[in-house]
Amino acid sequence: MNHPAQPALPRYGQGMPRIVVPVLLVLVGALTGCAADAPTSAEGDTDTAVVSSECGPSTDPAVLTAVTLTDDADGLAIAWATAGTASRETVLWSVVVQDAAYEAAYQIGVKVTGGATTAFVFDQLDYTQENLTASPEITDGGAAVVVPWEALPGLETGTIEWRGALNVDGTDVAVCPLPGDDLLDPAKAALDRE
Repeated sequence: MNHPAQPALPRYGQGMPRIVVPVLLVLVGALTGCAADAPTSAEGDTDTAVVSSECGPSTDPAVLTAVTLTDDADGLAIAWATAGTASRETVLWSVVVQDAAYEAAYQIGVKVTGGATTAFVFDQLDYTQENLTASPEITDGGAAVVVPWEALPGLETGTIEWRGALNVDGTDVAVCPLPGDDLLDPAKAALDRE
């Protein structure tokens, strides 16, 4: 069956297992304690946050339990909730963000290799990378970074579609949200900007 050409978010890193059987995805989600996506915001708060806790399938002792994107005055705040990453040699927390028309698309990452930490924005349409001056926060419970809006041209307004991932020692171990049934156009979460 041919699918119409649709811009799809690129794969994260190398070796992401492709699980085709939807029943297996449901079982993995149930075993890892994943829940449905739930937008959150406080009454009167100008920040908009979207949390995706539909994560999996972890193929490693390291797990990704949630990814949160928050639209705030300083930029796009991203937080990854993980476990089992503290003692690993190389960990990459990443999220791919794009506009609905795929006219702007970026991979945002926080990478720890041998104790050195780098935060970056990779423009997926121009194939250029900018290392951020902002220091990411790394804890036993995950990572967080704020990316200034100036580093994400084209995402100033409208809906931002996104997918998060955890890569450990060169292998993707989990994504958020789960890809769904159409692997050519995987499920994405959305953050609406005013």
